[in-house]
Amino acid sequence: MIATTQYNYAEELRMGYNALQKASPSLRHAMVTIILQMSDAESDKMQWETDLDEISSYEDDWDMEGSAKPNTTAISNARDFFESASHENLRLYATGLGAIMFVIKNANGEIRGEIGDNNFSYYIEKEGAETEFHNSEVWNKENLSLLKKKIKNLAA
Repeated sequence: MIATTQYNYAEELRMGYNALQKASPSLRHAMVTIILQMSDAESDKMQWETDLDEISSYEDDWDMEGSAKPNTTAISNARDFFESASHENLRLYATGLGAIMFVIKNANGEIRGEIGDNNFSYYIEKEGAETEFHNSEVWNKENLSLLKKKIKNLAA
């Protein structure tokens, strides 16, 4: 399957390259800029989705140390949240208790947290600021909106 995916991608690149060669220089520049932006966004999204898809396949004792199977509601919560939230440099991991751990890092700091079935916790470490803790927040629109703002502010 990987070979087929790579072949299709290579074929699409070849076709796109041929089309670019026929375009005017200004159009070529605009098209390349858009393609690079789309590629960067897709690449970020694909990584967290790949992480979550892998986590979704885990069964009980996936780490051979007695870990719990990831909670399906936690997986769904993580997918729903990160589809709508900024997620620069986002990585997802399973915890031994069935929650989903997330890590978002950039040059300004990082946010680490866990998403469960009905609640979530996270902390923020930002250069020059005191560590900010949010423990056992209820999974609701207001609290999720606050986390989205915190993620956006980390990027600023």
